[in-house]
Amino acid sequence: MRKILLFIEALRSGARGADSVVILYSQDWGFSLSDIHTPVHLWHAEKDRIVPAAMDRYVARHIPDCRATFYTTEGRFSLVINRINDFLDLLSI
Repeated sequence: MRKILLFIEALRSGARGADSVVILYSQDWGFSLSDIHTPVHLWHAEKDRIVPAAMDRYVARHIPDCRATFYTTEGRFSLVINRINDFLDLLSI
């Protein structure tokens, strides 16, 4: 039930925010990824048809303390639905 409520809340204002990732990746961020000096957890769904895994592999290689996990069987939305408890446990939410 927690998964469904979180997913509904995430999309309450519409799906536009979810697709803004493409815009974020296509613009200069104003800083270098190598300047990030805090642990970063990155999760990527290999079956995501909008953001290719190669992009997040690049990001993971360039952030010094990036802990990247690539899920080969997940898609853009199934990753959140199927793995939300793992993410929340990691973040202690």
